[in-house]
Amino acid sequence: AVRPDRAAYRITADLSAAKVKTRGKDGKEKEQKATGPLYLKPGDKLTVPVTVAWHAKGKRPAALAIQPERTQQNLQQEPLRVNNTQIAANKNDGPVTIEVRPNAPPGTYCVVLRAETQAPFARDPEQKDKTTNLAAAAYTQPIMVTVLPTAK
Repeated sequence: AVRPDRAAYRITADLSAAKVKTRGKDGKEKEQKATGPLYLKPGDKLTVPVTVAWHAKGKRPAALAIQPERTQQNLQQEPLRVNNTQIAANKNDGPVTIEVRPNAPPGTYCVVLRAETQAPFARDPEQKDKTTNLAAAAYTQPIMVTVLPTAK
């Protein structure tokens, strides 16, 4: 679509502030900062901060729902599970957790997050004070995750 103004908002995933929660050989969970390429084992959890930059005039009228963009028809078979997150209308950031399923086959996977909310839209450019709230979506850059094989 072509529009005269830029999108109502933009979302970004901050991988430099991401954290990985993993279990050690002793069974205890430990959390560490994610650095460089993301290498995870089955059962690991990656927490990524997501930031919203609101470009539309005025306040955001509704909460922002963040969910994964589907890569398969059956979500139960996807190797990575992404929790559905809501960012309140008065906030501009929130964490999203990506969990590697215990039975995930080794390989490199791509996760794209989709955000949806209501955004004000003026049907007539001459009457900017008369707006209607419409559904608006935005996407993050892909997050590449490499799942390592488990040693037995």
